[in-house]
Amino acid sequence: MKLVINAIVAAVLSIVGISSWLSAGEPKSVFLDLIDGTLNKTPLSQLSIDRVTDILGRPSAVDNKFPAALGPGLLYRDFGVSVWFRVDQSCCQTIAIFLSRSPKAPDFFPFRGNLSPAITGDWKVNRILDELAAFRPVYRSADEVRRETEARTKIKSTGSTFDEIEVLRESHSLTFSADPITKFVERINVYVTKK
Repeated sequence: MKLVINAIVAAVLSIVGISSWLSAGEPKSVFLDLIDGTLNKTPLSQLSIDRVTDILGRPSAVDNKFPAALGPGLLYRDFGVSVWFRVDQSCCQTIAIFLSRSPKAPDFFPFRGNLSPAITGDWKVNRILDELAAFRPVYRSADEVRRETEARTKIKSTGSTFDEIEVLRESHSLTFSADPITKFVERINVYVTKK
């Protein structure tokens, strides 16, 4: 009976286009400490491709579209996270944690692991600023981000952008991206700065 039910579930999932849940496997318990910069107690600067796949399992996709700037990216769309490596693949460079399903990242579901602090897609800019006040977060509106990007790149920005909150740590930095209208946090980018 259980085999029949599993077969029916697999057929339904395949029909609605989410069969990657079955093929990609379910990640084990995942704990990402944003303040200490660890994934399941492993420092982010020590995360190799092998270690990430040991923790998160088979990715739903591997991306290598920015080979000059970034190494490969392991995309875990159903789990709500992507992990990008240095060009030489020596260690993790960036982790993107998706907190909501949004038009800006429609292929990613909200993060299903555990975060510390326990930030969710229900948090807004003011809560991030309050909860992380001890770490001196820096807030910039979407307009400020757009102007800074244009000044740095000398290219006129036409795309939408986020309000951003940046928190600097010794081994990494955090950027919380929030919708400029609702102020809900949509994504967290973790940039590994220390190898």
